[in-house]
Amino acid sequence: MIHPLINRDENDASLILDNSGAIGHDLLNDPNQEIVRETVPASGFVIDGPLALVQSNGTGVEDALIARLAIHMANNSLIVDEVDYECWGFAVIIIDWGKLKKKIRLIH
Repeated sequence: MIHPLINRDENDASLILDNSGAIGHDLLNDPNQEIVRETVPASGFVIDGPLALVQSNGTGVEDALIARLAIHMANNSLIVDEVDYECWGFAVIIIDWGKLKKKIRLIH
């Protein structure tokens, strides 16, 4: 489940993140997303990036930081490296890296 499917920046109406490009993307088996496998057993947020988003086609977000938190729930299962975790999926926060750099005046 991806929610919201279409996300609009409340401060800049021209920024729209269409998450439909991420539907069907197998994060656990994507060789470019190795850090996701580390997220499942972690007890807190795991931050990745900056990197290009799978769903970024034409959104104006070139690079992002992605914070993921595994949602551990009984009677749910994710198998990572042959270990079965009681995990439903992930809560995800996407941070526009370009906007963050400008906001904190980070010189890169």
